[in-house]
Amino acid sequence: MILFKVAKMTLCLHSQQVTTPYEKKQTASHLGRTQSPTAFTKGQTSNLHLTNGQRILFNRKITEFGANFDTEGVFVCQTPGIYAFTFYALSETGKELWLEMMKNGQLIASKIDAVNTHGAVGFSAVMTVNASISDGSTVIYNNVITNVGHPYDTTSGTFTAPLEGTYVFHFHALSHVNKEAWLELFHNDQYVVASYGYVKSYYADSGNSVVLHLKKWDTVKVKARSGSDVRLYGNYDEFYTTFCGALLAPSIHGVGSSHNTLQEVAFSVGLTHNESSAIDPNIVFDRVFTNVGRGFNVNTGVFTASVGGIYAFHYHALTQQGQEIWAELYHNFIYVNSLYAHSPGNYGSGGNSVVLELIAGDTVYLDINHHNSFLFGDRNDIYSTFTDTLAYKKLTWQTSQIYSSEKAVDGFYTERSPARNQCAISKPSPSNVTWLVDLGGVRSISEVRKYYRLNVDSSRTGQFVIFYNSRESKSPGDGFSEEAYIELCEVQVIGCPLGFWGHGCSKQCPKNCLEHCRYSTGECIGICSQGFTGKSCENYERGKNNEFARKLLGFSIIVSNTTDLRDGVVCYDNTDYNISTTPSVVDILCSFVGRYIIYYNERLPGVTYPELYSQYAFADL
Repeated sequence: MILFKVAKMTLCLHSQQVTTPYEKKQTASHLGRTQSPTAFTKGQTSNLHLTNGQRILFNRKITEFGANFDTEGVFVCQTPGIYAFTFYALSETGKELWLEMMKNGQLIASKIDAVNTHGAVGFSAVMTVNASISDGSTVIYNNVITNVGHPYDTTSGTFTAPLEGTYVFHFHALSHVNKEAWLELFHNDQYVVASYGYVKSYYADSGNSVVLHLKKWDTVKVKARSGSDVRLYGNYDEFYTTFCGALLAPSIHGVGSSHNTLQEVAFSVGLTHNESSAIDPNIVFDRVFTNVGRGFNVNTGVFTASVGGIYAFHYHALTQQGQEIWAELYHNFIYVNSLYAHSPGNYGSGGNSVVLELIAGDTVYLDINHHNSFLFGDRNDIYSTFTDTLAYKKLTWQTSQIYSSEKAVDGFYTERSPARNQCAISKPSPSNVTWLVDLGGVRSISEVRKYYRLNVDSSRTGQFVIFYNSRESKSPGDGFSEEAYIELCEVQVIGCPLGFWGHGCSKQCPKNCLEHCRYSTGECIGICSQGFTGKSCENYERGKNNEFARKLLGFSIIVSNTTDLRDGVVCYDNTDYNISTTPSVVDILCSFVGRYIIYYNERLPGVTYPELYSQYAFADL
């Protein structure tokens, strides 16, 4: 299905909660019973040559919680419920890979990525007939394996949320020979993510995952790519093209509710720009679909667990044309598993998943540092996911509204007519109108991009971006409308938190830049530290006007086993430098044993110091 490099094959299951923590004796009130989690992940660490009907015995246990296996390595269910099984494998070069998952001796998937629910909402549907779709219409998964709560309609191919909450979705496909498997997932008819697969003169597979917050009666469906000849493989006894989803946690409104004993944690992110290992060793996903609990850091690409529990991770990627992807997932800097993809002369897709037990403070991230990798991403074509502009889904306000102010930061702006309800629109005013977004903190802003039926370049810092329009001193004869309006289909604020710049805000501003730096180049916009000049504050100014060097003259470095410098050994005494030769960085060789490193400088009364020493002693480090 999709690819592993070191652990050549994996199989994982998760039941109870997915990407949400647990407590081992925790009451799930809405189910009316006490449950413990069941979860496992296994891998294969050696090459296998499998013959027809041979069972795979995975030889490496990655995680295992409450899972029961017989002597032949078969999972045996102990507690009735909804379970999720995902499996991935990598074939050897030039070899075929064909795996099937069986339940009680009956085929349930030739490749499938099913899910488990936190509550009683979940479905898994497969396609058992071939399909040829060239008009971008909905993919109909005609056979249901699981449909708890009946949220999936096999006639329309649509999932409808029966209650508000956080949901996870997975979709996979197999194309016919020499055809594309190009699918897109939509939330309420708005594009979210896509999957793509193509192999010259052979079958191709593709898949992706996403976590979304849905309101009651929201819909989710999978469509074929409009304008592409998508031909999907289906057979009554071979299930490759699949769609599944489940409720992770319901939304419970109101103060003091005793129903939700879980602290919900879930995230889903995508890549909207090309990325390569030559640019950054970590994949920094810049489009946030969901970040419940705020465990995912969009600046670093690292997820940090806020509480301990069992977590499930899914990740997918698409290569740039003719290139490779080789990504590795790490838990606290320890390798867990990988994905690999390559399709000569075309785009290759890959993915993987794992269930891990985390404690509070544990980190999980994807790394492409050890291999040449080239990931494809585009603002309107998202294939690489680990599931923003700065304004995305932030708090907004406007003077009055026909369509709410939040419509300008919801990520939807492809249909800009008022009737399509994708724009923030105010009531007309004879005086003035105002729209505002709170970025959640002071940010370094490069550009404000406004979509309506103008891009504003900026190099400012601030927390609020305000759109203001007035007719108090304008007349219609000047070409202005008689009344002031707000009609904003989308406002995107391009920038970074203070101290960072570049795609994904993954690069730090120059260390001697005291304020913010330019988003696109890293050039220091504020002031440099004392003694430094240049666009990146890289030049150290020497001479008698360098006040910083004057403060350093005469310092000592002492190594001591106590905090009293008199008990220590002088490692360095600054008699080597003067006002013109003091460097910006001083490297000191210090071969002593001790606990405390003490920087000491003095300007004692009654003592005459060399010319150009500062009047007072400083510790400007």
